[in-house]
Amino acid sequence: INSRVRIIRWRKLDDIPQISNLVMYLIEDVTEQKQIQDEANFSIQSYKELSAHLSDFIYTHDLNGNFVNINENGASMYGYTVDEFLKLNVIDLVDPEFLPQVKQKMREKIDGKADTTTYEILTYSKTGEKIWIESSTRLIKFDNQVKGIQGIARNITDRKLSEDKLKQSEQKFRGVFETIDDIYYHLNADNTFDLVSPSCYTHLGY
Repeated sequence: INSRVRIIRWRKLDDIPQISNLVMYLIEDVTEQKQIQDEANFSIQSYKELSAHLSDFIYTHDLNGNFVNINENGASMYGYTVDEFLKLNVIDLVDPEFLPQVKQKMREKIDGKADTTTYEILTYSKTGEKIWIESSTRLIKFDNQVKGIQGIARNITDRKLSEDKLKQSEQKFRGVFETIDDIYYHLNADNTFDLVSPSCYTHLGY
């Protein structure tokens, strides 16, 4: 006899004729079914706990852009509760200039040109604060039909600000470099010029 604990489900059979004073029950061993359900619940709970603690945010939206799922970090980054966020559409967050790019990337996946797409877009928080994100997205399919988009995104605002500051510094340097009267040059490792100011031509003729 198998000594393992088994889980059974039983119910009274009221839909069949009764024999004399006998009461009939259907007894079903649902041990494996319960184990499968427990494993599925564990996987779902593990996913929820993992997504809740990620610094990145995980989201899904349907093909019309309506959000259907978001982890708590993602919602709070934009200044919303999860319930508030799930009332939003993509157009409520994404800068209008970047909406064509979002639609294009979705179309590429639907047309089978790419399994996943990664892109950088400008979005806005509840208070209008600019938030740059890098988003990697893929299709959600049920019964081989496309139902929506799942994305994992991270906040890259600090990086974008640093890049902008670097560009501004380069522009200022180039402005000074191109108008300075003194000759400025730079030699590389083999003692050849790799940078010479335009004033060199004014003073030396070449």
